Amino acid sequence: VFVIDDVLATGGTAEASLELVRRAGAEVVGVAVLMELGFLGGRARLETALDGAPLEALITL
Repeated sequence: VFVIDDVLATGGTAEASLELVRRAGAEVVGVAVLMELGFLGGRARLETALDGAPLEALITL
């Protein structure tokens, strides 16, 4: 599953969605967001949850 979201802020919602995908028995192949609010540290929080899958952001602030 490729997860697409609008904003990556603290990473809580994205982390929860990755967990739900895995609980459903699917594999996460990547995450893309329209905007990443880098100063809130969401990318760092997701590093473990991504398990090597790429995280791409169109705009990073």
